[in-house]
Amino acid sequence: MRRSRRLLVARPGAGRFWIWLSPMIVLAGLIRLANVETAGADTLSTSVLQPTPLASSGVVEAAFPESGKATYYVSFDAQAGDLLTQIGYSGRPGAQKSIDLAVLDADAHARENYWCQGTEPADDSTRSFAIDRSGKQVLRLEVEGPPTARFRVEVGGSAAAALAPKSGPGEGALSHSVFTPTPLDASGSVTGKLPGPDRKEIYYVALDVQPGDLLTQISVTSREGADKSLDLKLLQPNARVGEQYWVLGSSATEEKTRSFAIDSTRRQIVKLVVSGPETGTFKAELGGSALAKPAGQAEGVAGRATRPSQ
Repeated sequence: MRRSRRLLVARPGAGRFWIWLSPMIVLAGLIRLANVETAGADTLSTSVLQPTPLASSGVVEAAFPESGKATYYVSFDAQAGDLLTQIGYSGRPGAQKSIDLAVLDADAHARENYWCQGTEPADDSTRSFAIDRSGKQVLRLEVEGPPTARFRVEVGGSAAAALAPKSGPGEGALSHSVFTPTPLDASGSVTGKLPGPDRKEIYYVALDVQPGDLLTQISVTSREGADKSLDLKLLQPNARVGEQYWVLGSSATEEKTRSFAIDSTRRQIVKLVVSGPETGTFKAELGGSALAKPAGQAEGVAGRATRPSQ
């Protein structure tokens, strides 16, 4: 008869006392520990008394529940500062999907909240909250959508400095994250491919601005008769969408221009939302007196950059 292998483990305490453990028991324990470490992504708490600790990445991502609707609670160690958040969903077009994020106060009341909802194949929203004290911060997530779709929440900023640093996109790729937007290069242009049917891509670009006029031009190009669109949105300091405009249609090329008044020197984040056939392309050009020129760059000199989408 073949004997099963066992592990010999010393038990601490007075004297020498040995116990035999089956390898299967040890394996089960390791699996349980692994599940605890990744609970922030896959096993979310529905109890405000025992919220799920947020993973070091600051990300919660999962499928919508089988019941279609649920309320989850997550927590992290916060400090006084700005809490930057990004929430969104992805799934088949036409299906209603929504996510609501609320920052709870010490009495478990929703101090501030915002949401992202719709029937698009993908969408996201961003918001920054002022955190005025250090301690455990609980977030409430109310989600609703088909189980074939997914939702995503990410937090960061100076109020969540204990979390791991955010990683940026790969070289030559446009960023999908408000935490690590793609820096606008010297050309002032952002270009890429359209995402394909029943898809929508969202990108974030950052640029240094100064008081003046920010002149912009957006365009999308693909075959005649194909629907396509490009939205350009300026984010406010609290990460809300401020002024915006868009171009859409089915002509071979659709194009629009607009100027925005900039009243302060700051880092400006621009959100670009694109849709259309994957054989098409989009382009956003930014310039004007509000675009701060890097030291040593001559006026009117601009190259051309082509950044493929991820």
